[in-house]
Amino acid sequence: MRKLLMVIALIALVIPAFAQLTNEEKNAGFHETGYPIVDKPITLRIFAQKAPLHRNPFNELLVIQKWEKMTNVHIEWIEVPTVSMEEKKNLMLASNDLPDAFANNLPDFDISTYGAAKVFIPVQDLIKKSMPNYLKVIAQKPDITKFTMAPDGNIYTFARLNEGSWMRQLSIHSIYKPWMDKLGKSMPKTTDEFFDLMVAIKNADLNNGKPVIPIAMASGDQALGIPRATPWFIYYAFGLPYNDTGTDSTANLFVEGGKVKYAPADERFKQATIFMNKLWKAGLIEPEAYTLPYAQMEAKARQMPVTYAVLSVWNLQDEFNPDDPRSKDYVPLSLFTAPGVDRPEVYRQPYPGWNRGHMAITKVNKYPNVTARWIDSMYESYASMEWVEGMIGSRLVKDNKGVVTMKNPPAGMTTQEYRYSETQPDMPLAATMELYKNLFPSPIYEIKGATIDKFLAPYWPKEFWSNPLMAPVNMKQLNAIDPDLRSFVTKTQARWITKGGIEAEWDSYLKQLETLSLSKMLQIRQAAYDRLNK
Repeated sequence: MRKLLMVIALIALVIPAFAQLTNEEKNAGFHETGYPIVDKPITLRIFAQKAPLHRNPFNELLVIQKWEKMTNVHIEWIEVPTVSMEEKKNLMLASNDLPDAFANNLPDFDISTYGAAKVFIPVQDLIKKSMPNYLKVIAQKPDITKFTMAPDGNIYTFARLNEGSWMRQLSIHSIYKPWMDKLGKSMPKTTDEFFDLMVAIKNADLNNGKPVIPIAMASGDQALGIPRATPWFIYYAFGLPYNDTGTDSTANLFVEGGKVKYAPADERFKQATIFMNKLWKAGLIEPEAYTLPYAQMEAKARQMPVTYAVLSVWNLQDEFNPDDPRSKDYVPLSLFTAPGVDRPEVYRQPYPGWNRGHMAITKVNKYPNVTARWIDSMYESYASMEWVEGMIGSRLVKDNKGVVTMKNPPAGMTTQEYRYSETQPDMPLAATMELYKNLFPSPIYEIKGATIDKFLAPYWPKEFWSNPLMAPVNMKQLNAIDPDLRSFVTKTQARWITKGGIEAEWDSYLKQLETLSLSKMLQIRQAAYDRLNK
């Protein structure tokens, strides 16, 4: 309770309370607690993304029908297909043809820009007055406040949390244990031992005459934000918590000693890349690494006989069915260290499973308190389950202990098709890690969570780049710097890994980073980091 009161006090300090009832809310018979939210039905126009798997209008979905009956709030959905969502949203904002709320995950630039322009209303007073469920979530996850707070001190959007334990790491690194057993090898503890193990696997006849590729690697799809399937553990071995996440605002950034740093400008990056080149020259890395799409690498990993010794993927349980022996034959690769390095350092993802741009209430909304209470209803634990996965009593089943499980889909329907036939999951909610573990277990995915706990989380640094909201002027500056900087690093790194030359070119490379405004980028991000952490 003390924690909850502290959170309420923090939010109250941001701006004086202003969330008074409008005349329309008074006339509708607004209730501060309980359901329905209003005595007389009211209608809200809400802009939302319609995913390809949504085959029916939103108001035909069971969860949405339940919420309308419970709250007395009818939603006139502006259902926009994913492919045209950004264009439609920008047009509505530019023309001032506003809905009552935007329910899609708004980018940071929109949050700061249209918040400062008073198109989106500040919601911290509404949170304090009308959102007890959300306040409970904030009390459990206090960083939500600074995660959603704009540089002007206001909060314009609500957080969406889908933080299963498996969300905390972008890549799981595994090794095919039957080959290690056949060679009588144990897990490597140093980079030298890892190199020797990969050479032994390459040179041994482990596939009845068919060649093997010791280390999987793929180009990924940068345009879609999918990171490269890279053996990041090599960089961890040199004490560098480095990952190109696929997103400019987080790629290659880490914090050390309170300073925001850029991994590709670090001496440890140089040493790790030298070792990567050694692996490449020895023929130990997928030879098509920089042209092979991630999906094709996955296809090669699934084919028989086994192709890769070391596999880096989002989740091993997504690659192989539970009855496929490889789902157990690939085991977590223990981290190792380079000479002179005391312990590995693993990239720590900022607030995994969190999005801060869900649901912005606009200035034309005549029912802000009603809207806040309607949003707040989704933050109750079982409500979050229903919004993220489907209806309890239909797709979801709750037992007498309150634990919820999912039914298998009907014949001819996939799991995701079944899910989208009942709900619109792209909404503000709080499917927390604790909720998944205690009330909504997912044993298959918890395997990845357990792997993270044992093999990766112990090596997370205490400090990490938290990706705070920036002022519009700073975002414009970063948008002009980040793409060129990251493109230059990616291309140069690829050349160094495949052809070498990093030692001779390192000094000129650092000068080119400065020409591309590395120091300016770090200065902007350091100021944002300090604003929320000092």
